[in-house]
Amino acid sequence: MDDASCHQTPLVAAIAGVIFAFTKGDEITERWFQKRFDLVSRSVPQLDLNALLTREAVIVFARRYMQGASRNLFAYKFLSFAYSALEGSPLQSLQWVVEQATVSHCSHALFVCTAIYTTESRMTLHLCDPALTEQVKEWAKIVLLMVNNPWLGLEQLPIAASRYPDLANLGYAIMAMLEPQTVAQYAGRIVKGGCYPNPKIQAIATAIVEATRESLERGASVDIFLNA
Repeated sequence: MDDASCHQTPLVAAIAGVIFAFTKGDEITERWFQKRFDLVSRSVPQLDLNALLTREAVIVFARRYMQGASRNLFAYKFLSFAYSALEGSPLQSLQWVVEQATVSHCSHALFVCTAIYTTESRMTLHLCDPALTEQVKEWAKIVLLMVNNPWLGLEQLPIAASRYPDLANLGYAIMAMLEPQTVAQYAGRIVKGGCYPNPKIQAIATAIVEATRESLERGASVDIFLNA
């Protein structure tokens, strides 16, 4: 190992390890850690991080120095600073780690948002049911909170998905059909307590997805015709 690597390796391992700890605490699975370790390693292929940047080291650091810090304003300030400081650096890929942490408790709310956008607002046609009015209000509240505070997802949200179960389940069902590999990575599935039975959720989701795909296919056909 040359002199530069001797200095850079512990520095990079420390930066990445602290960011891992701030974004996940000591609840780090091997799969979670390995995915982010590989991301950092690809950013600095000249450095061997295996000895210093380990899952065990991050867990020990989090337990010894960060008790309660993950829900502290300091955590938000640190990650906000780190995110800006990483811009344009060799470790810019760590920004993705921070981004993922900010939405770690927001998956159901974001599934609804993404489903509305991806289906070209077709999902909104099914939100006019009077039975869903209160659920729509609760979902809108949490989206507004997330817009005003992009760090909100670092901890449990003040409005749980159980307050808008049918919307959460419909958004999840739609995205599971459109992007199954992406959705499979998220924890949380069916939210209990809704007024729609699961077969109805699946039927609505299927109809929306099929209509969206047909629209996209027609659009693609028109583009091919015009560019022929």
